[in-house]
Amino acid sequence: MRLRFVSILCVLILAMKDVCFAGTQPESLYQEKKVIVSTIPKSGTHLIKKTCKLLAEYGLIKPDVVVHSGHYAYLPQNKLSGLLNKEVALLGVVRDLRDVSVSEVAWLSHLQNEFHWWYPYWLQLDFDEQLSHVINDNVEDLLPDNSEEIVSHFGLHWSINRLYQLIDADVDRCIIRFEDLIGPKGGGSKEAQMEALYKIATFLGMHSSFEESYATLEVIAENIFGDKVGSEKENITYLVGKESGLGGKIGKWKLYFTDEHIDLFKHWYPTFLVDFGYEEDNDWGL
Repeated sequence: MRLRFVSILCVLILAMKDVCFAGTQPESLYQEKKVIVSTIPKSGTHLIKKTCKLLAEYGLIKPDVVVHSGHYAYLPQNKLSGLLNKEVALLGVVRDLRDVSVSEVAWLSHLQNEFHWWYPYWLQLDFDEQLSHVINDNVEDLLPDNSEEIVSHFGLHWSINRLYQLIDADVDRCIIRFEDLIGPKGGGSKEAQMEALYKIATFLGMHSSFEESYATLEVIAENIFGDKVGSEKENITYLVGKESGLGGKIGKWKLYFTDEHIDLFKHWYPTFLVDFGYEEDNDWGL
């Protein structure tokens, strides 16, 4: 049974090698460049970092292949230039932005009193209002009329614009969906998770076949999603999602989006869901 399962996955992976999500160019699997890991906020930043760490610890990739990790919106200029000049390659992660928006509300509501001056105004909003502000990606309306504070943002629009900038520039890249990497523990499938792990490992320099690396990848799959993620901040991120019920699960947005949120989302992100395979067209709803 196990051999049959592995054989089926091999066929799927071979079929996917030259196929990628709509809106992206084909991804080269075996490449020798250093790699920058980048994500949308609340779309598996710590999950992909832990994945890369475990791949190195288990000897499937070199420990120094990843030279930077962070959000698309906040790439240092030298790292951005390196990508655009094709001196380094991009391992990117995307997630359904509707779920991202819900997770962002959970994060901001539980932790941001230490980091953002607008937190007292945020607490005055109900959940629906908070979600609307996250989708709008603007905190200007959170301020009193007489405020002289500098207007900030949550980073969602900026991250998406930067992601499309990199895709349009045809940078060397491998784009992974959070929903494929998260596996059964997060509501995904083992098949998609194993395929995603193999795709990541080969992009980062692993030359083993799927059959040769399967057992090790399976061990990694069992350990990338769990309580112990890494640093103190990373563990807090996991616990916020777990305790609030709004963390790294697939499809949570359906419990919280209203028709107003859907209209707002379609205004700001008219193509993202179709481009990355989350919807067939923009005529979606609850």
